[in-house]
Amino acid sequence: MRNKHQQSANLDGSSRNGRLVITKRDQSIELLSMFSSSYKINPIIPVLLIIFIVSCSSCANGLNLEPEATSIDTVPTVLTTELETLVIETSPSVLPTEPESPPIERTPTALIIELETASIKASPTPEPSKPMDKNDQANVLSVEVKGDPGNYSFSVSILSPDTGCEQYADWWEVIDLDGALIYRRILAHSHVGEQPFARSGGPVGIEPDTQVILRAHMNTSGYGGAVFKGSINSGFTPAELGADFAIELEDTPPLPDGCAF
Repeated sequence: MRNKHQQSANLDGSSRNGRLVITKRDQSIELLSMFSSSYKINPIIPVLLIIFIVSCSSCANGLNLEPEATSIDTVPTVLTTELETLVIETSPSVLPTEPESPPIERTPTALIIELETASIKASPTPEPSKPMDKNDQANVLSVEVKGDPGNYSFSVSILSPDTGCEQYADWWEVIDLDGALIYRRILAHSHVGEQPFARSGGPVGIEPDTQVILRAHMNTSGYGGAVFKGSINSGFTPAELGADFAIELEDTPPLPDGCAF
């Protein structure tokens, strides 16, 4: 009997508990329904709000990371690169040096040729030797020869404008047709009061048929006076000879070592 009453009591308690749970659930559903109906909220909206909040959190985290991406390590690198580029562009070591270089390579070839041509045209052309006044030169007037082949003695008559040791005829000479010196007679003094004058010299080692030239030299004006040309067999007669012919003989010994008067 007791068991029956106990069982009845248990059944009543279970029923009450079940009704209590159902009642609470129903109340929750009813409250949710009332809330939804009162505020007309779609149940999906909370889910979307949660997703939005999570997304915003991720964006916030991304925004917080972005300043770190442009940290101090990045900015100086870019700035340093720009400064290095600026230094390279403005550094004197890499600037063109052509303006400081000599202008040889920059001078046009045509200009160089024109300058050289102008220089050649501007250079004065040496004028031919003008015949000197015979009155200022030592002139051979006559030639006499005596002796034997290879050992001849010459007597030469000269007219010269001697004024003293400062201006006088200082030698006469025998040269071949090529201008080589055969014999030279040094005159030791001037002949101011003796014009024309004759002086002998020798021996002259030539053969009877050897063609030679006889000329005189002035200490101030050099060669250039009247000359004689010929051989022992044919005789000697006046001839024309340029003043520059064999002019190098002026420095060939023997040479005068002084003037007496």
